[in-house]
Amino acid sequence: GRADDDYTSFVRGVEISYAPSVIDGIFGFRPADHCMVRQRRPENQFEEEFAKILHELAQKYPTFT
Repeated sequence: GRADDDYTSFVRGVEISYAPSVIDGIFGFRPADHCMVRQRRPENQFEEEFAKILHELAQKYPTFT
């Protein structure tokens, strides 16, 4: 690639851009209007579920733990 551009490469003498905007344009991707991550369960519920799963595995496969 070019020293001044991490997204450009040359393939068989042809300059190819791998810039995210070029790739998005080729495939017709659009930026999301809004993106958000939301925790859907209380944190302590994960611990309880994990303990239950470990207990069940230990009963079914005694050599697991």
